Amino acid sequence: MSWIYPLKTKNEAFNCFKVYRALVENQAERTVKILRTDRSAPYTPMQNGVAEKLNRVIMDMTKALLKHSGLPEGLWVEAVITASYLRNRVPSASLDGKIPIPYYK
Repeated sequence: MSWIYPLKTKNEAFNCFKVYRALVENQAERTVKILRTDRSAPYTPMQNGVAEKLNRVIMDMTKALLKHSGLPEGLWVEAVITASYLRNRVPSASLDGKIPIPYYK
């Protein structure tokens, strides 16, 4: 599962996290007790392969959506959100061909 929260500045990150936390706690009917970070050094994406692969998949989908739709690149934020939405609803090999959404709920 992936969630997209477009930020204009890094200062917005904590407020977005609070929104995300409320969403997760509401959907899962449980409270978040621990926040795990990737523990990687700054500017070393190779230490966080799973997240980097997801970013690559989402960005590749975004580029394809924009190219094939003929929409301007100025709509890339909407395309990123759409790519994440679609990816969450496409069968996944890691889930034996099932879609991620039911596993989250």
